Order: sequence, then structure tokens, then C-alpha cells
Amino acid sequence: MAGNMNRRNVLTGIVGAGALAGVATTGGSGVAAASEAGAQATTASGALPSGIDIAVVGGTFVGDELLNSEFVEDEYFTVDTEYGESGQIRRGETGGTPFYYVHDHGGGRYPSTWLALRELGVRAVIGGGTAGWLNRRMEVCDFIIPDDFIDFNVDRPRGLPHTGLARYSPTATTQWTDAIVIAEAERRLRQDGSLRDITLHEGGVVAQAAGWRFETKAEIRMMKMVGCDMVTLSVGTEMSYARMLGIDYSCIMVISNPAEGLGDWEDSGERDVYATVHPVSRDIVISCIPRFAEQLA
Repeated sequence: MAGNMNRRNVLTGIVGAGALAGVATTGGSGVAAASEAGAQATTASGALPSGIDIAVVGGTFVGDELLNSEFVEDEYFTVDTEYGESGQIRRGETGGTPFYYVHDHGGGRYPSTWLALRELGVRAVIGGGTAGWLNRRMEVCDFIIPDDFIDFNVDRPRGLPHTGLARYSPTATTQWTDAIVIAEAERRLRQDGSLRDITLHEGGVVAQAAGWRFETKAEIRMMKMVGCDMVTLSVGTEMSYARMLGIDYSCIMVISNPAEGLGDWEDSGERDVYATVHPVSRDIVISCIPRFAEQLA
């Protein structure tokens, strides 16, 4: 653990979506390339990149650790889809294995970003976020690889164009991605003595909240009663869209606080929680990517 942090003094908060500035797009299924440093985007040809099977969709579980790492390029591109322009997509590489990186869930552009991943030929995705615990077996900084969700969000489209009626039993399209993520998470947590108090939970039900505010105590009691283990804002949509699009998806959740009414927490715990879990999440993701590639080969 970082410093003398009390595991119950924490903050949760989904990073706000930043506006795309200076991104030019081409028509149809075009791609626009840009650099964070430049005010103007450079328009690339209309051809989509190809040959990359794996993507990482970042969230508060990893913060800026991948975005600012040597694994991910500064330059990004966007893809025009039936739902409009996607979120920013960057190329990355680890150990000779290429991947795409989407920061902060695509900046809130959920349908277009996931349609872009399909158009790019992505077959497997690692995503995640932070959550408030509902299950008292969980504590702050614990890692969970969830296997089901209940969606209380009312803002995002329930379906995507040209997708069938998705089934969610079993929840994961296949179990191979979860097996790899669990193995790499276990290895990373156990190799560092400072992380010995952190528990890895295999399986769990995510409550995806409506968002824009914290939940009421009554809402939390309801979520507990229907069997949810943690509450968050984004990964239920990602689980759903991945299944609709036939993309294998595994999710890394990190507990950042007790849900409202289940324990005391303060905003001041944010830096300690994130300083502890972000580098760990980055290492887990990076170690999973070559193993995903081997499985997909």
C-alpha cells in the first residue's frame, strides 16, 4: 500500500470526458490522424489501419499510466462511424505485439468508439474502471475480474447497428480472456510485498449506475438486494457492446471506496488509491497483451 493510507479513506470519480480539439475527419469510414501537441489535425487517407487484433479501453483503473507510457504513441486517429466520430485511438506496442489504446472509455463516445474497434478488426479488448463496493468481502484497492452486470444506465443506446440479439449466458464470449487476466493479476499482486493486503476477486456482478451523480443510499440498498457486488458507470456498456460486436472482453475493476451508506470515505484518499493501483493495472494489462496475441494467432 502507498504510505499509511487507510483502505477506507478513499475517493471515487470517473474522469470527465475531454473535448476533442482540432481533429479533422474524412468522409465515409475515414480516419483522421492528429497529435496532442498540435492545434491542427493532419488528415490521413481514408483507408483504415489493419492487422491489430487487441485493444485496451482505459478508465480510472489505469488512469494516465498507459497514455503517458513508452508503450503508447502520442499520435491518435479517429474513425467516422454510423454513430459519428469515435473517441481518440492510439497505436501501442509491447514486446513486439501491437495494440490499440482508447483513453478514458473513448471520451464518452461509447457507440462510435466500439463500432470503430469493430471496423479496425479488433477481436479482444481489456477494459475496466473503479467502483464502490457493495459486497462487504471487498475492500479499497481490491481487484475484481467481474463476470456479470446489471445495467441501470438510461442515456446510452441499448443496441448497435447491424448486430444481432446478444445473449449473455455465459457473460463472457469465451473464458480464455478472463483466465489470462486473472493469472497475470495474481502474479503481479503477489510479486510485490507492499500489495499483500490487496485481494483479487474472481467474478462479481457490476451495477452500472445511471451516472451524473452518486447513488442514493436507497439505490445502493436496492443494488445489494438484487445481487450486485460493486457499482460503477461505464463497464456495463462495454461488456454489452463487446458481446453485440463479437469481441472478447475482459474487465479489471478496482475498488476505490465503499458505496454510499456502506462506510465513510473522503475525497482526500484519491491520490493514494490511484498512486497504488494505476501502475499495477498498467503492468497487468501490458503482461496480458502478448498472451492475448498468442491465443488469437
